[in-house]
Amino acid sequence: MTFGTASHIGNYRLAEQLGAGGMGIVYRAEDESLGREVAIKVLHPHLLKNKEHKERFRREARVHAKLMHPNIVTLLALHEEEHQMALIMEMVHGKNLKEYLQQEEKYAIADLIKIALSVLAGLEAAHQIGLIHRDLKPANVLVSDTGEVKLMDFGLAKSATGEDDLTQTGATVGSFRYMAPEQITNQTLDQRTDIYAFGILLYQMVTGHLPFDATAEEGGEFAIMEKQVRELPELPHEVNPAVPLTLSDLILRMMGKDPDERPKNCDEVRQGLQAVLQNLSAKASAPSFARLAESATKYFEFDMKANEDQWKKIKQSSILQKLQKSKTIILSVIGILFLAWLTWLTLSDHDVIENVVDNSTHSVKAIARVQPLAVVPIKPLPDITPAATPIGIKPTVPKAQNTEKIDAKKVDASVKQVAKPKVVQKTPVVKATTSVKTPVKKLVKKVAPKLIEKDILDRVAYKVRRQYGKKIDMLQAHEFHGGSHLYFKNLPVTKEKTFFTQFKKNDVRLYFYEAVHLKAIVLEQATVQGALFKGGKIKLEAQDEHFKWHTLIKRSDHDVSTPIRISEKSLPASVKSVRIRLTSSSPLLLGPIRLLE
Repeated sequence: MTFGTASHIGNYRLAEQLGAGGMGIVYRAEDESLGREVAIKVLHPHLLKNKEHKERFRREARVHAKLMHPNIVTLLALHEEEHQMALIMEMVHGKNLKEYLQQEEKYAIADLIKIALSVLAGLEAAHQIGLIHRDLKPANVLVSDTGEVKLMDFGLAKSATGEDDLTQTGATVGSFRYMAPEQITNQTLDQRTDIYAFGILLYQMVTGHLPFDATAEEGGEFAIMEKQVRELPELPHEVNPAVPLTLSDLILRMMGKDPDERPKNCDEVRQGLQAVLQNLSAKASAPSFARLAESATKYFEFDMKANEDQWKKIKQSSILQKLQKSKTIILSVIGILFLAWLTWLTLSDHDVIENVVDNSTHSVKAIARVQPLAVVPIKPLPDITPAATPIGIKPTVPKAQNTEKIDAKKVDASVKQVAKPKVVQKTPVVKATTSVKTPVKKLVKKVAPKLIEKDILDRVAYKVRRQYGKKIDMLQAHEFHGGSHLYFKNLPVTKEKTFFTQFKKNDVRLYFYEAVHLKAIVLEQATVQGALFKGGKIKLEAQDEHFKWHTLIKRSDHDVSTPIRISEKSLPASVKSVRIRLTSSSPLLLGPIRLLE
């Protein structure tokens, strides 16, 4: 009996196909001897010819048989014949997690965390017997019609000690969208590898999006691997503002590039999720899973050596092919860039050229030379231009005889009139000094609150991050707590905006763990280091407890050289977050920014 026409495997009658993977096809079947429904995973026919794949299938059975847990699909038996191999498993009526989270428009984050805790329990059961799953993804998580959550597919699972591992040296297996950096680079794996995948799974659950993805035209698996190893994800609570900051931080910890940055085990992750669940609003929700682009490369298990031809096809994307056919365009672009470089050298002054030549120290030299200018605000000079005299008209000069004919009596009168203001000034001065005595106390009362204003960061929990999720040491002075930071320090000092001016963007954001009430925000300085701020932008915003952003300061072409105070009236009643966005063509010094209560 051939595989294509098979209706039975041993005592099991195949009913319908449920899914397919890299190793086999899963069917719903009936155990005719016991009269019960089962799920059968049948090894692909073309893999039966390979002894290594058959042994890997047997190993999956041995690994899976060790796992008896409510959150793991139970393996019932291994069926093996000359032309057939199959795993017999319990039948779970429901959908995989990806299908489940595409049914509704949104889901309560509290419910998603409960599902995640069930997945984590199954994962922890595997870790306790020394197994690493290595292929955790939504397609390998089943959600039954009765609400049970079960982990399945241990085909790539391996012992943490490295024993019984059939993976070839130099081969990478798994799903790249959920794969840890050390798994991609073939480094040592442990249970923290699964925690990374679990972090991506949870990220996708609460935001509806994958942190790293790419279509085939963008590079497919190559682009995803590069992002997994080198790039930081967009912050979960920025993708979905309903995500609590504590949950966002936990997800980012699990997705740390270095395994030492991640929680050390599933128990630590579980404690973090339970703490989030206790303080989570019932109204917090997440969107449905965003469907992956159809043009994205699909895979179940990927072996670099076995699929070398497929990798070559991915490399030869349509974008690269177009570039190869358009050599004239490339040459034209190179010519334009060369002309731009020559123009920049012509327009730049001697200081700029000197800074650019020495790439290793140019930014330091420029900053050291212009730093004092950032502290002293530039004031406009008084108008000293002489009044213009009409052409052809001589200026009038008083004649000598006019001064001689002045009457002495008139002179005496004029002298008295000039002297009078001196006498008149005495009385107001006395009145001013005496009148100030009483209001002094009133003035002191008005100034007193400013003297006792306190920085709210001295007593509340918060996080500060610069662009791309870069953490800031909370123990050191930073922009929001008594310090400052130099942005765009690698940019050359730009005296004026030209067609070839290079602008850069960055931002710094402070997040409170709980919404707070502020009496004022003071922006001490946001100064450009000795250069014009033409074309630059500064935007200060505050987010309220309903996740709405309010613009507090928005200015272009002018830096902040004197402190700006935003009063309580201009602030939201409760503040959840504060951020500053910067655009500049020169190094910009920001801070300190004081948050007062």
